[in-house]
Amino acid sequence: GAVAIESFTGANITLRNSLIADNQGAWTGGVTVSSNHVDARLFLHNNTIVDNIATTDARAGGFAPFSTMIGIVTLNNNAILGNLSAGNARDLYFGSGPSSSHVLRNNAIQVIVGESSTQSSGTLITTTPGFVSAGNNFRIAAGSPLRNAGIALTTPEIGTRDLDFGLRVQGGSIDIGAYEYDGLFANSFE
Repeated sequence: GAVAIESFTGANITLRNSLIADNQGAWTGGVTVSSNHVDARLFLHNNTIVDNIATTDARAGGFAPFSTMIGIVTLNNNAILGNLSAGNARDLYFGSGPSSSHVLRNNAIQVIVGESSTQSSGTLITTTPGFVSAGNNFRIAAGSPLRNAGIALTTPEIGTRDLDFGLRVQGGSIDIGAYEYDGLFANSFE
């Protein structure tokens, strides 16, 4: 797959404001995480994880912890959409790790598998994320349900800039995904 994050100490690791698209892997095409330390905390904030493929049906195409995960994962304001696992729509898998300890807040997802081991709030289930164009431009369009739909986070958590180096928070609240809507792409003009 595209990104594998491992923590073998009690350290915190954060992945933020990243675009992870069009990758393929055996267990997860997009992002997989692992830790063998109970104090490890892995954070994913404001990422866009789209159109990735897992070739086995054991996990999900977009995001999944490794089967031996014992740390805690927190996902905030991520767009995890259009990912496949063995030909089935599967964006996110949570079946590994400490029971009821993973946290999902204000993410846009199409298909979640194994969510029973998470604390989830504000999840937006959508098949129409409102990107500027299907296939290759994952910036947020004017009418997107991802606009102002994120949960407020601190600057150290999200940074001050989005993937285009625009201000991370514009408008009423933070947007979901790697890009913050800034009005420049309202008509798909670049």
